[in-house]
Amino acid sequence: MASNQVRIRPEIAGLIAREFSTNLSAIEACADSYNKILSQSPYEYLAHLIRTMEIFVRNQKNKEYFRITVTPNNSNGEIESLAWASYSGDWYSFDIYYDEKLDEIQKRVVIAHELGHLFYDVISERTEQSKKETLSTLFGIAAMLHKYQCKEDAPVYSSEEDLVEKFKLLNNRSNDILNMSGTKN
Repeated sequence: MASNQVRIRPEIAGLIAREFSTNLSAIEACADSYNKILSQSPYEYLAHLIRTMEIFVRNQKNKEYFRITVTPNNSNGEIESLAWASYSGDWYSFDIYYDEKLDEIQKRVVIAHELGHLFYDVISERTEQSKKETLSTLFGIAAMLHKYQCKEDAPVYSSEEDLVEKFKLLNNRSNDILNMSGTKN
């Protein structure tokens, strides 16, 4: 399992310090603060899809505060290796629970399946019960394929140094815009 914390290697920290005229302690403090934020929530699975579905429900059903939660739980005999969801019929929440002992891929699979239930059972208000598990699975497959395809198409940085360079270019463009508008840094 990949770590859910940022680690900045010393050589990259040195590069950042030089390129952005800052010191190593500021870089370390930023990384520590970032990791504190991450430690306050469980590892996020399918976060972009979840956020998109929340916005969809808020807009389509006119429910401003609708939210989807995803929570790990200890397994017991009945739900071992599975996930389940509970839906608040008032359109305020759709809560997904999954067996925390699942491996990383299976966690995503079962969560994607439960999001399929949200889509077919709740959003589209499909009433045909006989195919709801199959339809939810099909939605989950589409979600996982999309994530895989986006990963393959996503810009990939050749190195951490390349990533720092991209931020340097952004910073330079931002400074140029500020300087053209008469604002000084």
